[in-house]
Amino acid sequence: MVAFVAFATSCSSSTTVHERTHFSRTDSLTDIYLVFQDTLLQSWNRVIRFEMDRQAALSMMIDRLQHATIIDNAQTEAYYANLNQIERIRFTQKSMTDPHVIEEYDKAYEELLRQITSVPGASAQLEATVEQIESFDLFNAHYRQYYDSVAIEFNTFIKVNWSDLKELDSGVPLEQKPLFWTVNNR
Repeated sequence: MVAFVAFATSCSSSTTVHERTHFSRTDSLTDIYLVFQDTLLQSWNRVIRFEMDRQAALSMMIDRLQHATIIDNAQTEAYYANLNQIERIRFTQKSMTDPHVIEEYDKAYEELLRQITSVPGASAQLEATVEQIESFDLFNAHYRQYYDSVAIEFNTFIKVNWSDLKELDSGVPLEQKPLFWTVNNR
């Protein structure tokens, strides 16, 4: 038994080589940059998800009004044409550089929602969907603000570390991200 204990302890006290890892400033900047990119992408995807949910809710409203024969085929087609137009003018990260794109998109969305909800006899058919859209609007406003907060930090990071990041030569564009905030706070 003593021999077993001696053998077991000798095995556990083997020498291990410990290597030190060294990260350069370039490694750290690259890591931070990639974390920012991932966070921005996730935030952007949430914003777009809620935009798509709002549009799906508008589509559902149009369908409900048509099935309840509150609107005729011509009105249905007109509303769907407006909804399709809203989908075509939806902002992208590139188009956001023009603050009018977001402003026009939001106004078109709000106008179509106003038109649909003001159809005589529609309120009873649409009450639950209107509440759902209001919820989507709140979440969307929150996620737009969150995206902006991350984008502001990212833009500051780019400004402060421009020369070092430029030297990385990773082929990654070092462009600042446009903000929703610039549209909402003019």
